[in-house]
Order: sequence, then C-alpha cells, then structure tokens
Amino acid sequence: MTSFINIKKRSRELYDQWRKVGSYSPALKSKIRVSLLGWKHITGTTGYKKRPLSDVIRRLKLISDAKEIIETSTTLQGKSIRNNKTYYSLDALNSEGIGIRVIQL
Repeated sequence: MTSFINIKKRSRELYDQWRKVGSYSPALKSKIRVSLLGWKHITGTTGYKKRPLSDVIRRLKLISDAKEIIETSTTLQGKSIRNNKTYYSLDALNSEGIGIRVIQL
C-alpha cells in the first residue's frame, strides 16, 4: 500500500503542476484546461465510477503520457456526444508501446 501512496502523491504533484499551466491541443486547436474533474475521473473518487486499485495505479502512471499526447497529437480519433456533452478522444502509443486513449471534454 505504501507504493500506491507514493505513486498517488507523485502523480498528484505532477497533475497539480499541469493544472496550473494547462496544455495546448493541436488536434483541437485550442488550450485545454486540466481540472479537478479529470483527477476524479482518473482516481475514481467519490461520486464517480469506482475503479479497481490496479486500474487507478495504471492511470496514475500514465498522466505524463496523457499530457504529451494532448500536446503533440494533431488528429482526433473520435468524437461522441453523451448527456449533451461532447467528448473527443486522442489515441497514441507511449514510449513503451502501450496504447493510450485520452478523452477530452
């Protein structure tokens, strides 16, 4: 459990730094606001979909990859509308060859 706490702490620090500056998405041609809603989505905290611990750890470790995908991807891979909200997806492989999908609201 200690390693989870350390991973979550490091990831939260990285996420908070990212929240301060946001990102520019070439695919959307706009600045992206990184929010607390995104953190809750990643961690599955109260009021959001509960996630198994292994899934939370995997998502926390991919935060820097998600930031890079948002800032470098030039093509949207998907667009969907749910509950009158539009969601965009960016898909990419990270440096380890792991497929990652980043969803933007």
